[in-house]
Amino acid sequence: TYHIGNTSIWYSEDKDKIKVIKRRKEISKESVELIKELYKNSINKTEFIEKDYIGLDGVAYYFSINDHGQKTGFTWSPTEVTIMAELVLIGNELIKMTEEKESLVSLNPELKSRIENLIKKIE
Repeated sequence: TYHIGNTSIWYSEDKDKIKVIKRRKEISKESVELIKELYKNSINKTEFIEKDYIGLDGVAYYFSINDHGQKTGFTWSPTEVTIMAELVLIGNELIKMTEEKESLVSLNPELKSRIENLIKKIE
């Protein structure tokens, strides 16, 4: 399931009028297992900083899995050509899958290969 506001929360003058758009798509079991492996490895390798990080310009990305409890990793507008940047790009491709017409979606070969390669880099 993917949630997005119908307008920017940051620039909205009346946040009570923002509506949340929800897109839900069933994903093939094989694709789900690969995505779970990617997120699990990424989050388990996350280096947590003890101080709060406040950015002035950029995007906060949160990745979550349920692995013996909820686990979440965070990155702030990652630098291009890094593992975290590729994770964000893959996440954006998964979001695009919610717009497909099919009721059951699977990873295309190119995206599957990118995920497998990123898993290897993370390990």
